Amino acid sequence: MFKKIITAFFAVVFSALLVGCGTEMGDDLSSDMSSILDPNMNNSAEQNNTNYSDQQSTNTSSEAKISKEKAKEIALKHANAEESKISDYEIDLDTENGVLVYEISFDYNGKEYDYDVDANTGEISNSKNELID
Repeated sequence: MFKKIITAFFAVVFSALLVGCGTEMGDDLSSDMSSILDPNMNNSAEQNNTNYSDQQSTNTSSEAKISKEKAKEIALKHANAEESKISDYEIDLDTENGVLVYEISFDYNGKEYDYDVDANTGEISNSKNELID
């Protein structure tokens, strides 16, 4: 009995060290060791993965938390552009890398501006501008 307790203790310590390393091998060994010590552990891990997947899918839903008008304000402010003086304005809602973004483009003061604004947070994830030929 004492031998089993010592073996289990070292298995837990070894697993914790491997998890701390952050390697894929460590993660695999850690879950293998955990399943040896607690056969029900795999079921809870699968449930955790399912919950994570559910959370991811809600983050990429087609409903934006900020409006098109707010995204436009964010881009114009970043470009120091006056709304009344922009031209060729376009805005589209799209998904990039699993994130819902507003793709915004407009011309202002001899330059073409392009922005990607996160439709949930309002953060600018990409911006560029270039002189109009």
